[in-house]
Amino acid sequence: MYDIWWFYRCLVYANDILLLTHTVHSMQMMLHICDKVAETFDIKFNSSKSVSMHTGSRYGERCSALQLVGKDILYVELKYLGVPVTAAKFLKIPVDLRRQILK
Repeated sequence: MYDIWWFYRCLVYANDILLLTHTVHSMQMMLHICDKVAETFDIKFNSSKSVSMHTGSRYGERCSALQLVGKDILYVELKYLGVPVTAAKFLKIPVDLRRQILK
């Protein structure tokens, strides 16, 4: 196993899961773990509803395809719990939504 576990993040709310890692390789490792957990506990992940997004200084460059249950995941801009998240050098959340969240 790898000793860099503190770079991995997982946010879960009901049936929405958000995985955060520092590299594409680490993300693929986490998705592989998801495959194994799903197999063990008889859970099915819907790869057609699963998407990926990357940020950082090279956010506009093409990345390796990520796979969940043997199918490629698309790279898109996404929403998590209804909040739009934009791909850029840093994560971007609209200002008006931040104001609502902070209230």
